[in-house]
Amino acid sequence: MKIIFPLSVLIMLGEGQDQNLLDNPSFEDNLKGIWENTGFQMERVSGDTVDGIFALKPVVEEIQIYAIAFRALCDSSMGWIHVNGSMNAPDLTWVRLGIRGPDPGVNFLVDNVSLYEIPENTNWLADSYSMIDKYRKSNVNIRFTTPSDVSPSDLMFSNLVFNMFNWAVVQSYKWKFDKGDRYNPDFSNAVNTTNILVANGLKVRAHNLLWDVPDNIPDWVLALSGQELRDELDKHVQYMCTLAVGRVKHWDVMNELTHGLYYEEKLKDRNFTKNLFRQVKKCDSSTKLYFNDYQAVDIGGSTEEYYQLMKEYLEEKVPVEGLGVQGHVQTFTGPDPTLVWRRLDRLGMLGLDIFMSEFDVESLDHVQRADWIEDAMRAMFSHPAMKGIIYWSFWDQDAQNADRELIQGTNVTIIEPGQRFFCLLKKEWTTNITKNLGNGLNFTLRGFQGNYEVIVRKAGVPVQLERFSLGPNDMSVNIQVTGTTAVNVPVDKDYVPRCVSHRGQKSLGLQSTSSTKMQLTCVNVESTPSGSNEDDVASVTCGTDHVMTGCTSYQNGKLWTRKGEQIVLDNGVAACKAYNGRSSPAGVTATARCCMMSGLTCDYRAAGPSLSFNGAQAEATCDADSLPLGQRNSRFNAEERRVGRGKGNGREGEMGGKGKENSRSVAYAACCSAPGLSCTRVSSLPTTLRTGEYQGVTCPSGYIMVSCTSFAPDGRSGGSRIADVNGVEECQAFMGDNLRSGSRGVTATATAVGEQRRRQDVRNGLFDVPHQHFLFSVSKHYCERKVSI
Repeated sequence: MKIIFPLSVLIMLGEGQDQNLLDNPSFEDNLKGIWENTGFQMERVSGDTVDGIFALKPVVEEIQIYAIAFRALCDSSMGWIHVNGSMNAPDLTWVRLGIRGPDPGVNFLVDNVSLYEIPENTNWLADSYSMIDKYRKSNVNIRFTTPSDVSPSDLMFSNLVFNMFNWAVVQSYKWKFDKGDRYNPDFSNAVNTTNILVANGLKVRAHNLLWDVPDNIPDWVLALSGQELRDELDKHVQYMCTLAVGRVKHWDVMNELTHGLYYEEKLKDRNFTKNLFRQVKKCDSSTKLYFNDYQAVDIGGSTEEYYQLMKEYLEEKVPVEGLGVQGHVQTFTGPDPTLVWRRLDRLGMLGLDIFMSEFDVESLDHVQRADWIEDAMRAMFSHPAMKGIIYWSFWDQDAQNADRELIQGTNVTIIEPGQRFFCLLKKEWTTNITKNLGNGLNFTLRGFQGNYEVIVRKAGVPVQLERFSLGPNDMSVNIQVTGTTAVNVPVDKDYVPRCVSHRGQKSLGLQSTSSTKMQLTCVNVESTPSGSNEDDVASVTCGTDHVMTGCTSYQNGKLWTRKGEQIVLDNGVAACKAYNGRSSPAGVTATARCCMMSGLTCDYRAAGPSLSFNGAQAEATCDADSLPLGQRNSRFNAEERRVGRGKGNGREGEMGGKGKENSRSVAYAACCSAPGLSCTRVSSLPTTLRTGEYQGVTCPSGYIMVSCTSFAPDGRSGGSRIADVNGVEECQAFMGDNLRSGSRGVTATATAVGEQRRRQDVRNGLFDVPHQHFLFSVSKHYCERKVSI
């Protein structure tokens, strides 16, 4: 970049040649009021001067320009034109607002300029849950009728699987992607790809018929003008329309008009695109015709322009049937849910379907990218005007931009952004229900709108498959059970069996022991039982010179009615807190594992929240030089921001059990380090499925137990504790309820520490520290689908 500074030169002109007409020419005095600057900073420096003590040093910084609003196709007949936009600006020390007008010589008036702050909706996440429930779910009543000679108890309603609408965008319809020439076009790539997608049940968006930006128009077309250009455009439109009719569901008829206007300007026809839509609709009456453009939702510069342009189209009966809004979120910038909703509110006033046609976010950090994707998806999915979301830079092997992908490599590895994306669509926003018809033939569920499959099983064998679609209106479905022989049913592969979120990683604080003992010793410290009311707390801390390496709890009646544990720091002291659940008169007991040894330090960390469905996990991670010894979790309801029903211990907090659909879990970890120690984990067999049953596990010889956790994949754990069994410490996990056959029991896992030959062994991975699992007997999320992807 070339930087130009104004240069002041003293010119000698005859008389007065000895007199310098400039004030403060050698910058020896204060610069203020004498020397002015624009676009750079001035300061006086010493040490390198022509004369005197000081010289002037300009300090130049690059200025960033942020476009707030645009309007095109304006003329004097339109009178006063309202131009507005919205932005989320970074933290700046100064900003200059400017208005850039038309070409030189075209004068214009400006009046009534305003700039005001839009209050941030700090409650947007909680609001999104209620709006998703309001706009994406409907009630359906399912009534089964069985043959008179068949006992209802022999029939199992095993799965109600809701499959998402699947959409794909085929970009090969772009004119510049034509493999042929002017006289022999070849769009076989687009046609073949579309045929394969449709044959496999996907719906296709054709992208795009025309692109109004010169860089994306074939060179030979750019060379045309006048009637010759019109004739070629008519021929191309008719050819492409005929090629795609019956194959695609959406046509992006015009792409990025508000940022291009090439054809309008080349043909001197401001109605070109309006007539283009009429021409395509005449050729293909069944395909929905979309206008596609950017900076309307993710960035607000074109929101009002897009709205006014489409309003004009609709008033003139132009057959625009949907808006494609590109969502390539600004580089290394997170989405702003408040502004996304505000912009969708505006565009939604048009009454047209809105598709997020090209959505992606960019971040080098996978967790941050996943967080931004989740926030944007929730904001868009919760808005009633949004009808579909297309993720654009899906695979790094075929992505236009780096650091936006969901999957990587030729092995198609699903990285955390992809895991978060799939878990939202296929688990949190998918409704899966299992019912035993022996317990009743009529039930009502609230499920996500979309396509459902009902599989009726007899003695575990599928004997009947029914399908129905749930729309925005409540409905009833009557199913006559007649099947007696096995039928084939579709099987969905679970590409992300563990939905683990690492968002919200933070340190709660550190605690160290002042002990000088070189050998590790640990003791249990139990709290008094909590009260019998919901949310009553049992709390316990370690004594002097001890550090808490583990925190667990159990329901005193060995039932599942508890809400989990938290590690908190009160005045710099770690405390283990357990929360009582609903209908739990016996209360809960919190247990801290307290250890001491010279150099023992623990960093207490938290992460979350997780997604909000059965099995969703949050995971707090430790630094490379520390070990995850004690881990807990708790659950909260998004609208209440409190600890919710849940339980378990571990680096991962997992949703499980029955509860509110929008409850989510937070994970806590004690990340500890000490010289000369190594770590391992041992797990028990699962318990039986009866209340009060337990399984225990002990440490290997030479190891000391530093924490005890439970994992219940199907929920209903009664908690865990460390007990003395004939002089040996045992980690015990309890089954807190009677579960149906086929469920999985509770597993006890102990973390054990022993002497280590070399600290470097930990870093080199010479012993395995497996993932820890944790139970939450809460919020068994029966969710379903969603959004068209």
